[in-house]
Amino acid sequence: DQYISVDQLVEIFEMSKLIPDPEWSEKGIFLSASILYSTKKIRMDPVNESFYINSLIRFGHNKTGFQLFRSNKDNMKEKWWMEIGLMLSLVNNNLRSFQKLLYEMDETYPNATLSPKILKLAIRKYAKISSNNNIKLNLLLNKFINSIKINGIRKHRDEIPEKMVNFTDEQEANQYLNRIELISYDDIVSVVNSLLFNKRTELIGPFLHRILSLKDVDETFWDILI
Repeated sequence: DQYISVDQLVEIFEMSKLIPDPEWSEKGIFLSASILYSTKKIRMDPVNESFYINSLIRFGHNKTGFQLFRSNKDNMKEKWWMEIGLMLSLVNNNLRSFQKLLYEMDETYPNATLSPKILKLAIRKYAKISSNNNIKLNLLLNKFINSIKINGIRKHRDEIPEKMVNFTDEQEANQYLNRIELISYDDIVSVVNSLLFNKRTELIGPFLHRILSLKDVDETFWDILI
């Protein structure tokens, strides 16, 4: 009988990370890591596990991803690990967990900004809730605006940095995974669309006014929006 050894599965996992096509890469990561974890005897380091968790989110296994995050939460205090928890809370519609983690992150990293992906999804989730939650929604809109104020804005699609999957040591991994991701004009449009779709039109004017008052934002953005 032929079977795939643990070493071969690890090799498939590592090779999958190098596949240029994101869909095929995540499929390979998901399948190889799922088999490895099914043995109940293997647990990857947090950096490699983050690739597995992202693949779990990609294929809708959000609860499994959240269980992995929670089981390692007390041992990992890196910003990027907390962001994984924030994303998992959102995709699981666990807004109580999201609020708790957001508070912890603000306490641990008071000057840090969130990734655009998390901000956009959080704004979309909170925009769906009744208007009584405008306080929390406005807090997220403020975080979005402050991210542009602090980090600047990504003006072109080709400014996205090249994806890294292999690291020489833990320090390099943390430095890459904690990297600042700039908000783009497309991200701004996405937030406006979320507010429009959920009939939060009263928030759009003040939001755009503050965005356009930032020094790095091109005033001709109006043309893109309209």
